[in-house]
Amino acid sequence: MKTKVILVLCALSLSFLSFKAMDQEVKSAVVTYDGYEYEEYNFSLSGGEDGEDTYIAFSEISTDILNSFDLKSDELVGETFKITYQIIPEKETENGEFTEETYILKSLKKVN
Repeated sequence: MKTKVILVLCALSLSFLSFKAMDQEVKSAVVTYDGYEYEEYNFSLSGGEDGEDTYIAFSEISTDILNSFDLKSDELVGETFKITYQIIPEKETENGEFTEETYILKSLKKVN
């Protein structure tokens, strides 16, 4: 009987370790590329939840995505893409200040 209890407790503790951190949200959206400016890749999403346009800026994009799309040129400005991105929420630092919310681009696919 003790062995069963120990096995169940071990299984439960392992299942908790396999959960992804809940503070990192992954979203998908169809966006328009607005260009590269001030060392950020800028996208806009029309008609968000409140009817306003939403702007998303990525300061870092993986080399794989940059090798597939020349986002620093003006060629792709105005083009529509489907993106998947991760949101890292702001956090309080040790000295009581807050970091900014960060966006990480996971995938980029051109929509025809």
